[in-house]
Amino acid sequence: MATLNYSGQLRVDYTQNEQDAQTVHNLLDAMLAVDAAESSVQVDAGGVRPQRDHYLVTVSLSADGPLSDLVSVQDDLANAAVSVGLEPDVESAKGSVRIS
Repeated sequence: MATLNYSGQLRVDYTQNEQDAQTVHNLLDAMLAVDAAESSVQVDAGGVRPQRDHYLVTVSLSADGPLSDLVSVQDDLANAAVSVGLEPDVESAKGSVRIS
């Protein structure tokens, strides 16, 4: 059994406009959707921290699976990172996945 981990963060500018607030809400909704999905991917941590001029959205995801399914588990984890909005594409997300 192996555990794959993904941690990412996204800066969302804070301009007190509705679009920025909606972006943060969409990211949080996406995290909840990943957590609720029937999948091997789990949301280990997630949050939003207001900074001076932006929000910092952080997410930690993990997925367990047998070594024989490692590629499939990595794909699931990378797809989850993309669906949350932290990576532009699956290949970029795979580059940030770590095994433990």
